Amino acid sequence: MAIPTHYECKDCGARGVKLWREYQITRPTLLCRKCSEIEQKDNGSPFHIEENNDQIGWRVPAIPDMVPVGKDWKLPDGYAFWGYTSVPVLNMQWWEGLDGDRYFKSPKLESSLWSQIRNWSEATFGSGKRTIGLIEHIREELKEVEEKPEDLIEWVDVILLAFDGYWRNGGKPEELMSVVEKKFKENQNRKWLPPAPDDQPNFHVKTKKE
Repeated sequence: MAIPTHYECKDCGARGVKLWREYQITRPTLLCRKCSEIEQKDNGSPFHIEENNDQIGWRVPAIPDMVPVGKDWKLPDGYAFWGYTSVPVLNMQWWEGLDGDRYFKSPKLESSLWSQIRNWSEATFGSGKRTIGLIEHIREELKEVEEKPEDLIEWVDVILLAFDGYWRNGGKPEELMSVVEKKFKENQNRKWLPPAPDDQPNFHVKTKKE
């Protein structure tokens, strides 16, 4: 089902997740679960979430007054929300089908985290490119991965070092996920040789331009 254009968390930008709104407000703000909990705690509102309770403090589910059209939804003129006690079953099911806990969908939160990592690295290790040092460090980490491949933190060490090389050579934290997505789509569109044995790499078919 479609997600309305403006159906996103005001604070972190999360989309495709359950959102909550203030109760009995004409122009409510929309927040995801995590941001709603932070807001309620900051306001000193006592709250807890029970198994059969969909409220978060003074916030209630934000369910748009959409109408089903075939397998999709249509927003009527004027963007509004159903009253808390009068939501149609289909619309409630639409909201229930959204993810309530996957905070990582927020591009703003992702960008903030990568920016923090970049700032820490620059303050700790300096602002140079450090290319040779990073390559040597990655080689050492890969040895640890080879020794303990099931230790996920060893893989994360490689990811962080690769990101260090990314920003030190001009990459911007806020553009990282777009760059990753672009590269992933490029790989999807390539032709790949048959899967190699586990101890050998998989390569794509080289084109004339390559």
